Amino acid sequence: MKNFIQKLLKIKAIKVLLCVKENFIKLISPKLWIWIENKLYNPYDFDEENIKRSKYQYGLVQKYADKYNVNLDKAQVFEIWPWGFLGLWAFLQKNWVQKYYVLDNINHFDLTQKNIDLYNKINPNFLKNNKIDPDYTKVLSYNKDNDILIETESTDVVFSNAVFEHIHDITKAIDEIYRITKKWWISIHTIDYRDHIFDQQKLWFLRFPQFWFDALFYRAGARTNRKKHFFYRDYFEKLGFEILETITDTKPEYTEEEIQRYPDLLKKYDKEDLRISTCLFVLRKI
Repeated sequence: MKNFIQKLLKIKAIKVLLCVKENFIKLISPKLWIWIENKLYNPYDFDEENIKRSKYQYGLVQKYADKYNVNLDKAQVFEIWPWGFLGLWAFLQKNWVQKYYVLDNINHFDLTQKNIDLYNKINPNFLKNNKIDPDYTKVLSYNKDNDILIETESTDVVFSNAVFEHIHDITKAIDEIYRITKKWWISIHTIDYRDHIFDQQKLWFLRFPQFWFDALFYRAGARTNRKKHFFYRDYFEKLGFEILETITDTKPEYTEEEIQRYPDLLKKYDKEDLRISTCLFVLRKI
């Protein structure tokens, strides 16, 4: 089923229609969508490919923790929306991280035998009696005001991978991350500024009228907030994060010719801003 869905999503027209359908179902029956996601998309049924990605993500956390003198031993790590990449917390436990907090809006944590086997492959000591260890892992949620249900300055390291671009009220979300992070500790965030619905290699999605963009895709998981790099950079600094590093990537398609196709975008965005497709931010709360 997973491979079939992945093949469908490579067909652009089908992906657009599926996003419209997802938005409509979530509007009329959120419970139905939960059933669909659990039974069809089955995001917690991760595989060897996701383990490799999770190991890479763990390597990022370890790399920048070492580089900026952050001791992960007995640290409390907070991850935002892991989606199907559920291996990170097992890799972190191997380094004796004390507590793993995870914020998610759907259930990624039901264990099938396949999940159990993969976790045991990563870290035989991760599970307790083939169940998630509640002493190590705590699943969090937002309250009605979009506050994260965790105490102020209680987290040592905050991590996310391709999440920020999907959050609707992104300033509120970053405010909350700043609130829960301890001073002088770090946040590591990869942000993907590309289109996730139509064509990742084109910029025209930025011109799509906001009214119709929201009407068709507001609740779809692939919908992005269409914020660009300079927005995040400036807001992090405004809050009081020190930007330790930014590692940006530009798409070959985002050439001068591609940008000049949409002169109206140059009235809203700086040309350099339009060129950047992804960025890894390493931040320190000061």
